Amino acid sequence: MALKMISFGLKDIIFISLLIVPGLVLLTTTGDITIYFDYNVLDGQFLYILSKFFGLYAIFFVCAQLLFGLYISLENKSNNKSEQKQLHRTFGVITLGFIVLHISLFVLAVSIRNGHFAYKLLLPNLLGNYYPFMVSLGVLAFVLIIFSVVSVLIYRKNNNVIYRWGHRLTLPAFILILVHSYTIGSETRIFAMQCIYILMLAGLTYFTSKILLNVSKMNL
Repeated sequence: MALKMISFGLKDIIFISLLIVPGLVLLTTTGDITIYFDYNVLDGQFLYILSKFFGLYAIFFVCAQLLFGLYISLENKSNNKSEQKQLHRTFGVITLGFIVLHISLFVLAVSIRNGHFAYKLLLPNLLGNYYPFMVSLGVLAFVLIIFSVVSVLIYRKNNNVIYRWGHRLTLPAFILILVHSYTIGSETRIFAMQCIYILMLAGLTYFTSKILLNVSKMNL
């Protein structure tokens, strides 16, 4: 009973953190948001702030999805695995929504500021300058995530190991997201956010290593 209470409390803490921490990071880096309503600011600036807001939530939720998915893979004997998978799917839809909102609002903000549809932001430009290159990493991450979502939908109807591995494209996608965010995101100047990035990588490394170790033992 005590273990169940601890587990429930831990899940609550994680969920509340996912909801609160990105907002706190935005407020810390952006400052007083009311100035975007009271004073003249650059065209599209408020939409850009909203884009960053949803981008922060996307990072946290993609990481949580990855960690939860890896955890499910390790817990082969779990009695509530079907519930875990359903929760994983639900959070997946929410996460994809955050990603789409982040991209859409960013493109809309730049389009308003430049006076024309900034469609080139949606096209990878890996040979461009520093900023376009880092934006392109985010675009490539989104493409990988779309492939991952499509793969798992096909896998559910066609139990093929190829599509199962396709769903794991989320892992390299998240690495691209981290690089994209760390290099051009203003929130990275906060020491606490840098620590969060390190914890994210540490968590992914831990669970991935455990899965690879289990696979190697099975092949012995």
